[in-house]
Amino acid sequence: MSNLLDKKDWDKIRRKAYKEAGYACVICGKGDIKLQAHEAWKFDDSKKTQTLVRLEVLCNKCHQVKHFGRSSQVYREKYIEELINHWCKVNRKSKQDFYIYLGKVKDLNLKRVKNRYRVFVQGEELSF
Repeated sequence: MSNLLDKKDWDKIRRKAYKEAGYACVICGKGDIKLQAHEAWKFDDSKKTQTLVRLEVLCNKCHQVKHFGRSSQVYREKYIEELINHWCKVNRKSKQDFYIYLGKVKDLNLKRVKNRYRVFVQGEELSF
């Protein structure tokens, strides 16, 4: 969504989200850091729709884990290991748990990429 808005409007929206989140990551709770806004979508795979539900305020590491497929392509192995360790610490899980989780996410994404979804934001369908 950030690429559909001009910078001024996007900044206004994300700053509001940061304030509402108490200027801390909603996943790990880390504050006093540079925050990022992550679009949280609800998918209805039977109707082939995706709806923007909210903006999640995330620290960089939590955001990079959300986009782990991309992160694993652009970052060095050492940083990827930091991301995995961060996920394990936040979720109190093992690396084996992480890879199970990652497999499920990949499977779901592979299923969804085969379809064309109608996109909704605040009840309005976006056309591309």
